[in-house]
Amino acid sequence: MDNNHETIRPKRKRETDAFPSSEGYMSTEYDGSEDSSEDEFTSDHKHALIESEFFLDGTNQAVRIEIWVSPCAWLDDITAKCIHRGKTIGYAVAQFIYRGMITKDFWRKIDDCSQDVGEIAWRVFDRYGSLKDKYKSHPVHRGTGAWGSELDNGPLLIIEKIFITDVEWRRKGVGRAMVKQLLVVGEKCGSSAKPRDMSPGLIALEFGSVTQFQKLTRVHAIVIPGWLIENVEPQYITKSKRQRNEIDLQASNVAVSFYRSLGFRRIGSSPCFAYSFHPNHRARSILSNRDFDPQIESLDNQEDKSH
Repeated sequence: MDNNHETIRPKRKRETDAFPSSEGYMSTEYDGSEDSSEDEFTSDHKHALIESEFFLDGTNQAVRIEIWVSPCAWLDDITAKCIHRGKTIGYAVAQFIYRGMITKDFWRKIDDCSQDVGEIAWRVFDRYGSLKDKYKSHPVHRGTGAWGSELDNGPLLIIEKIFITDVEWRRKGVGRAMVKQLLVVGEKCGSSAKPRDMSPGLIALEFGSVTQFQKLTRVHAIVIPGWLIENVEPQYITKSKRQRNEIDLQASNVAVSFYRSLGFRRIGSSPCFAYSFHPNHRARSILSNRDFDPQIESLDNQEDKSH
């Protein structure tokens, strides 16, 4: 996992911006159609390619991020590649879930996606796709209390994995850049799913109220910070059980710190972290070092149980 806090300088804009500028990124959408509108981005597209070019501070070398969005019935498969001089140095995988389309059979539908997406669904959502009650009201499991019923509705951007394939590019901001671009794409997917050119009166008629409309269409990003086992397994050699547990704990802490640095905050006491696109959401005001961490069994106790 790439836990780097370097700033990213945009290289140059290719043609026009399809997305609103975010964190200094320059983004352009390509859908392979010469006559398509340059700011159009809808789930009706069979594929959409979004490209961004930038420099990473400290390297003075240009890299490019390509993100492919492949829509299916109730989700969009999103894959990202970071490329330097024609070589892929990192990749990312995410899913954009149109939750409102599958609430009657949420668990089964989500379980068909992937193991990572299914685990998030089982961990924090009930069978109808709403946040489990214990993360809303339990005195301990609610954690900071930053997350509540707003997670009951709206599309979900679920980030499955981020991996830097070239070790020379780890801890240089590549993973951070890919996650930021995934967030930009996720927000754009959410905007494209909203009815266009509807007056407040029509919205109230269709959805009950403007407030209800906002609840049903607001996107949240969710992730379980993790690490790839192939990154830590080489460190296990000749190590004791306790030492291996320490290696795992360190890798987990690095992954958690990485996502917290990007604005993700823990959902209650769960292993899942969420990101709100709403600038005034309570989670935005919680400093990373003030976020909730559940009590972890000491390594001494873990070692005792293994005997």
